[in-house]
Amino acid sequence: RDYEYMGDCWIEREDVIPPTKQKGMGGRAKWHPGNRIHQYKGRAIAVFILDALKEVFTMWNNTTDFELADDVWHVTPLYDDVRSKVENSEGECKKFEKNFSSLMCQKAVKGRTEFTPRAFPDHASIRALMPPSQLSGINDPPPLLYFPPDVFNPNLHPPAGAVDVLNIVEAGVEFKANLVPDYTHFLKKPTFPTSPSVPVGNLHYLNTRSGFCDGSVDSWCRRDANEDCLLYGHNDGRNGILMNSVSGWMVMNLPDVKFGFIALKFETWHKPEENPKTKDWTGDERRLL
Repeated sequence: RDYEYMGDCWIEREDVIPPTKQKGMGGRAKWHPGNRIHQYKGRAIAVFILDALKEVFTMWNNTTDFELADDVWHVTPLYDDVRSKVENSEGECKKFEKNFSSLMCQKAVKGRTEFTPRAFPDHASIRALMPPSQLSGINDPPPLLYFPPDVFNPNLHPPAGAVDVLNIVEAGVEFKANLVPDYTHFLKKPTFPTSPSVPVGNLHYLNTRSGFCDGSVDSWCRRDANEDCLLYGHNDGRNGILMNSVSGWMVMNLPDVKFGFIALKFETWHKPEENPKTKDWTGDERRLL
């Protein structure tokens, strides 16, 4: 168990002094897999991928002039087949049909959230659907205490004498992807040719994490002055926009609505005073609205 759980909340550096006392690393319950378990499972999955790649390269090598027929390597028919089976499936989703809608079981849906992690955070947020007049009243996320990179962290590298897979793969040259897929066309930002037909509220509060929290290895999340474990960098966050009876209208424009089905998720257990913008308001101030 020496390396089952590895990690520190902070490594001293001259240029950054955390204003919040850094505690010991948490999240190490007995049912949480540690570093070695992650490594073991990751390498087991990698074996299957490497075997598949070996088969592919062998097949490619045995072709004439390295030419492969389209149906060998194009996966569109496969995706179409899977999608068709899902749309006509009687699977688990049907159990919830009476309380929701069968449409959700048969059609691809799009969503926006303030939860993290989420891919393309700027495009996938609820705020991305707001008109400028509404968005201007929303507070910014907490500012970052410092910017990447962190100092060398031995917990993120193999112990002395262990096999360093990354160094073997990179062969002394830092890996850089030559393809950077862009899926933002799935998350279109709306236009606002006219002003909203209702007065937009300005008492909504964005309760979220600091930084870039997309769940990838390049994320830089929860590095603000109030964090007590800065190197944790955990992306998981049930973030949202706090509102109450005096917050006013929240206006959004939903692009590409096709079937007219819109579902909203509200957390109704929050108390009105959780909204910092109105927590000190008196009864008189509320009545004035």
